[in-house]
Amino acid sequence: MRVVRVEKEEWKVLSEKAHLIVFNENKNSENDRIDFALTVEEEESSLLLSYITCRETDSDTLYWQYGGSFPGTKGTILSYRAVQATLRYCQERYKRVFFYVENKNSAMLKMALKCGFLITGIRNYKNTILVEHLLEFRE
Repeated sequence: MRVVRVEKEEWKVLSEKAHLIVFNENKNSENDRIDFALTVEEEESSLLLSYITCRETDSDTLYWQYGGSFPGTKGTILSYRAVQATLRYCQERYKRVFFYVENKNSAMLKMALKCGFLITGIRNYKNTILVEHLLEFRE
């Protein structure tokens, strides 16, 4: 697996299709407020496995805004391995990562805890409850 940083202008071209494929919903790329996206690809084929859009909140902290696994990856061990690969990439560059996940997304809630994220809060957004997760790599 390979993690690739995709700059925001390049991601803008891909984001609407990626979001539609992963979430089965339309999302206008003009609404994105990201610094870059991270994609995870298979080494040999460059087949996209997953993506995460990212925003730096400061030089040490990365916010994972949107992300998910593409069909064929979702619900498989590849999805977990893609998150682990992304965490290794982030650990080399940041002190911490945080994100929000809907409280009904049991697969992602379990995966976050398995990866060492701690629950640090909740938010309400568009009639959903989002659980905040934080992983500190180092102080």
